[in-house]
Amino acid sequence: MFRIIALGTALSFAIAAPAAAQSVTVSSGVDYSSGSYGTDTDTSILVVPFSLRTRGDGWSVGVSVPYINIDGSSSVVGGGGGPIITDPDAETSSRSGVGDLSVRLNVDIAELEGMEVSFGGRLKLPTGNREKRLSTGETDISAGLEVSATRGDILPYAELGYRVLGDPEGTTLDDGIYGSAGLTFLLGDGLVGLASYDYTAASVSTSEDSHSLFGALVIPAGDRLSVTSYGTLGLSEGAPDYGLGLLLSFKLAE
Repeated sequence: MFRIIALGTALSFAIAAPAAAQSVTVSSGVDYSSGSYGTDTDTSILVVPFSLRTRGDGWSVGVSVPYINIDGSSSVVGGGGGPIITDPDAETSSRSGVGDLSVRLNVDIAELEGMEVSFGGRLKLPTGNREKRLSTGETDISAGLEVSATRGDILPYAELGYRVLGDPEGTTLDDGIYGSAGLTFLLGDGLVGLASYDYTAASVSTSEDSHSLFGALVIPAGDRLSVTSYGTLGLSEGAPDYGLGLLLSFKLAE
């Protein structure tokens, strides 16, 4: 769910300004997902993200904080890079509030014959309420590399990274890899499509790894505004069964 927001935001910013221009963009929207995440209970998660991103020549820095509502298993805990599944399963509950703050840095590091290699790092700070299980109460770090094509109307890309999860009191979470492979489609008239397969290693041994499919369409609505609609389909018990969302991105300055 949070991974979907990150991808949708990145795509919106990618078309919001030329790569060499410096810009500041704000975004917000709504994201809904539902699934059992390997527990005995279906859990629905509603997220309203608020993001600010500045983009320069070959780099970008973004800050995001969500408002979250989780209704279902208490073993599903909010996290900046996606829900964290703790062990053992707990009773059901409904809780809401501000989630964890995420800071993300992207830097282009090489260009090779129509391909671009970039580094991405993310720091998740525990601003969410641990007692309400909107956060683990710990800091998480992730970092990875992305390779993407820069020529043509169909642009393949792949990302591979590793995340280190802070261990909340009484629970040991597993660090692990994450990755994505997909295609970006330049459809004309400013329309951009995206289709990808996404993977995230499970945070506990009793939960399955997350495998899912993702699709998005970015529609420009003027020089400064873009609208991203997206959906996800889970392929494993560790992923939500499905998710839907809408994201609005507005370029403040360049």
